Amino acid sequence: MIGRLSALAVLCLPATAGAYDYRVLGEAHASDDTDHQSQQWFYAGYQRALPQVAADSSGAAWLGWRHLESDDGSESFKALRLDFEAPTTERTRVKLRLNPLIGSDWSPVLGGVSAIWKPDATWYFEAFADRELVDTVRAVRDENHVDTYGLSGDYRFWGLLTLIVSAFGQSFDDGNERLGRVFRLDYASEAWAGFGAQLRAKRVDADAPGVGYFSPRRLEEAELWLRYVVPLADQRWQLALRASGGRQRIDGNGSENLYGAEIGLRGWFTDHYGLEAQAQCSNTGGLAGDAADDGYRYCAATLSFIGSW
Repeated sequence: MIGRLSALAVLCLPATAGAYDYRVLGEAHASDDTDHQSQQWFYAGYQRALPQVAADSSGAAWLGWRHLESDDGSESFKALRLDFEAPTTERTRVKLRLNPLIGSDWSPVLGGVSAIWKPDATWYFEAFADRELVDTVRAVRDENHVDTYGLSGDYRFWGLLTLIVSAFGQSFDDGNERLGRVFRLDYASEAWAGFGAQLRAKRVDADAPGVGYFSPRRLEEAELWLRYVVPLADQRWQLALRASGGRQRIDGNGSENLYGAEIGLRGWFTDHYGLEAQAQCSNTGGLAGDAADDGYRYCAATLSFIGSW
């Protein structure tokens, strides 16, 4: 499924309930597409504030399970994940992730690092690198992972617009290389509270077509996203809706329609227990849920629980 359609931007940021000493966390995810590739994972974790390291720093340990399934069969992994996040100066912070997997035939060690610099309210920069599975059964059996590295910069102007420019490279274990560029212009309305829009353009070039995973020599996308975020229950909950329309072109051939929809809900039942849920679908070819003609559909849902004390 990697790169088959543009990943939908996350609607809901992790919920917070102010200062905390520790948290109990749970996350479940499921996805499926019209190529009969599906994936599920579940993680349960414990997060601890680390004021002895620095203010606003934390560490977390997770245990989990990942499962991939397709017409080729299925593959499963037991998983451990360790997260660490801390400020390095007043305007910079670092995030680290170590994610070893244990499988019956292959046990890769995944992970990532990102460094964030926010010099003022106008600018935001991030450098990142990570290693992940190429998320198809065939790629897992070929022991193929992908290293991604890149830079992103945000510039906010006129109080309503934000320009986001990203560039990334990807190195696959089978020798394939990809280079991607993403440009986004985001608008947040003052006249209509909660309404926003985003123009997005993306291009990814690969050395060769992917074997066992979707990776054309050239992928081009242009989309318009509309969003509406509304508070509920005296601001304790937030409902977010997004929808998009655009065009996708593969290997310079004729373009086809590209649609997306997403719904997110986050909030707190009490001062200590919260929930975040998100569901999304992307579709090419037409608006029909079964993907028109030879179109492609990808859907996913994620449910997260948090207990904070």
